[in-house]
Amino acid sequence: METRDRQSKPATIAALAGARALPPLLIVLYHYSEGHHYSGVRLLDLIATRGYLWVEFFFALSGFILTHVYAARVQALWTARGYSGFLKARLLRLYPLHLFLLLLLLGLVIGTRIAAHFGGYLSIYDRAYHPMMDLKSFTLRVFLVQGWNTLSYLTWNGVAWLVSVEFALCLIF
Repeated sequence: METRDRQSKPATIAALAGARALPPLLIVLYHYSEGHHYSGVRLLDLIATRGYLWVEFFFALSGFILTHVYAARVQALWTARGYSGFLKARLLRLYPLHLFLLLLLLGLVIGTRIAAHFGGYLSIYDRAYHPMMDLKSFTLRVFLVQGWNTLSYLTWNGVAWLVSVEFALCLIF
């Protein structure tokens, strides 16, 4: 572990760099395999079918890193300014990409529905098997509360529930 002075941020734990990169990739592999079925390659399928376990690992690792980073400032977190600063820092890491992807998906939904209207066919987003794309669920996603058991159906970017849950954990950290 690197040394640090009192005014700078905590030392980076170099050994955790790979541990932070690998779980998201395995989770993506899991979701891809779930949606497109498995490859038939035994080793790959064994890894892909256990991808959901990496979510728990990712949350545990995130909790460890947050504790490492904020342990020296725990007293400040009990103040309104410290708590709001913590939430702001966490949201600045989570929200921009979440909002970008949500707006990109909104553009895809609108564009596909327009093309379907003029092409005389039904948009993929309006098919019975597709997750619901309504205003209520979009609004919940804008405020990052979609993963808080607010809906009983799949909607928009389904895997973004992770960002919503991480935001909830930051609120109660």
